[in-house]
Formats: sequence, structure tokens, C-alpha cells
Amino acid sequence: HGRASLPQELSAIGYHLVFAEGTKTELNYAKSIEKGIVEKYFANPSVNRLEIIEVDQKKNGLDTIRLVDYAEAEVKRRVASGEKIDYVWIFFDKDDFPLADFETAIKETDQRNEKDFSERNLNEDPCDSNGTHWTACYSNRCFELWVCLYFGLYQATVSKGADYIDRINRYLKQNGAKFLYEKNIEDLHQKLVSAKGSLKNAICFGKKLNQKNGNKEPSTDVVSFAFYFQNYLKEEKKGE
Repeated sequence: HGRASLPQELSAIGYHLVFAEGTKTELNYAKSIEKGIVEKYFANPSVNRLEIIEVDQKKNGLDTIRLVDYAEAEVKRRVASGEKIDYVWIFFDKDDFPLADFETAIKETDQRNEKDFSERNLNEDPCDSNGTHWTACYSNRCFELWVCLYFGLYQATVSKGADYIDRINRYLKQNGAKFLYEKNIEDLHQKLVSAKGSLKNAICFGKKLNQKNGNKEPSTDVVSFAFYFQNYLKEEKKGE
């Protein structure tokens, strides 16, 4: 993947596959993090470290378990063809899926990492026998919880995802943002930071929620994805 041509710091980032449904905001969020890395390093996107795979919802994204199965099949195919994949991140929401399916998808993903921890990847993370570390970037109930955490610790359960969007837009208006949140918004990370949101705060608040709730509502392991990449992004500046 052209590692030798990368800045030394960036060569340690590894090679990542991100799976998200094409109709979902998570896909654009991952792209906004990728954009942030490119902006910091002025890296040629062709040697960038994230490959974001847009999963066709009609074919493969009907439920959380099928999304995980699709990712596993795609990674297996790539490894068999000689690719070295260091990290796999699979984004999905609880939303209205049965709780059992949601929990099975998390469990199936986590179990890809060897239980005895004898296998380690380039950063000493537990991984499968091919050196790939797997993370379920779940959100319970939905991804908009993660967006809320850029602005504050939000611990309430909601009756519908739109409640989160209302809360996000209240934050944005309070902070004088010139945009409102909507599904599939582009450059989401950059826009949230410009509106005085903070990725560091989101990580801190997300960890607190997960320590308290596990994967029960409200919780999100988008935390792990953000924590990994935060040091490869530009330092946060306060909104204008």
C-alpha cells in the first residue's frame, strides 16, 4: 500500500477497512475523518490509510448481522489475494433492529480477535490469525448519539432517533453554527468542530457512557474509531 512513501508517523497508522451502509451518515463521518488525515499530512489520497467500503443496503445491509458477514467475506477475499489489513471497523446502529441481532453482531465482530491474545498486530492489539484487529463501531440507539457527545455528556434514552437530531440542532444554534444537522451530512467532523464541538470531549463522554452502560442504550463504540485516529487529525481549534 505504499507505506515507504508515507511520513514516518503516518506509516504506523496501519491499513484500515471501514464498512458502512451507503445510505447512512456513518459513511460520511468516516470520510470526514479520512479528509482530516489527508489535510494534516497533505498525503496523496492514493496512499491514504483508510479504505471506506460503501455497502449496498439493498443487497447486503438488511440487518446488522448480514453487514458483519459481508465484511468478513470481503476481508477474507482480500487477504487471500495478498492484501495486508491491519484494522477493520464496522459501523452499525441498534435503531429498530432486534436487540439479540444487535448484540450478536457485536459479539461476532469481537470474537474475530483471538481470545488468548497470542496474536497481536502492528500496535500490539489483539487480532485474528492474519494480523487484523476487528471493531464493531456500534451505536445504541443511533449514530446521532455520537454527534451529541461532541457537545456534552448526553445520558438520556430516547424514544426515536429524531430526538437526538433536535438536541444536536439546539447545540448548533446555541453555538452560532451556520448549518443544521441532517442525515448524510458531508464534512461532519469538520463542521462539528467549527461549531465548537470537540472530538476529545466526545471520546471522553463516550467512554463514560460505555463504562456505565456496556452496549446498552445509550452507548457507542464509535469511541474506539475516534480514539485511534484522533492523533492523526489537526489540533482542534475553537469555533470562529
